[in-house]
Amino acid sequence: MPQRRFRPSQLDHVEDLEEYRPGGLHPVAIGDTFASGRYRVLHKLGSGGTSTIWLARDRQPSERLMTLKVMRAEQSAKAKDKIAELAIPQNLHDILRANDYIALSPTSSS
Repeated sequence: MPQRRFRPSQLDHVEDLEEYRPGGLHPVAIGDTFASGRYRVLHKLGSGGTSTIWLARDRQPSERLMTLKVMRAEQSAKAKDKIAELAIPQNLHDILRANDYIALSPTSSS
């Protein structure tokens, strides 16, 4: 294992700087843009073992706020159905689509 260059932070919720490396976390800074300038990073919301989460503004079409999840390189190299952040929403969407014929009726007051 290579020698560490930085001392790990003693603060809670601060990721290890050694994880910002090829194959690891991707450095992102406030003001960075993604998707040809469409998404502009405004604020860091948090980090975890597999990604960092950022507040961003979608410049098209309505300037809405959204979150941007930047995954670790080794996570994003997996097949889409093996990445929980992608597979779980797709599975929920498929389940709801399969049951979209069920309609909830409003309750009547007595």
